Amino acid sequence: MDVTTVKVITMALLGIGGLVFGFLPMKIGKYLSPDDDKIWKRTFTSVLLCFGGGVIFATSFIHILPEVRSLIEIY
Repeated sequence: MDVTTVKVITMALLGIGGLVFGFLPMKIGKYLSPDDDKIWKRTFTSVLLCFGGGVIFATSFIHILPEVRSLIEIY
């Protein structure tokens, strides 16, 4: 495989993974009873959202780092 194909596959997998983690709190929230509003449910949902955001944030930086390193070495 060439580098461009690997980058496209990686971007697609990371996008799908981020989307799944982004929608996971909504799916879990449907199974929790809406009339019983407890603090642990909001905390659990917040933790899942923060984890999903962190995964997207970290993978975007890890994906960009090799290209930035190669550009810095040029200059």
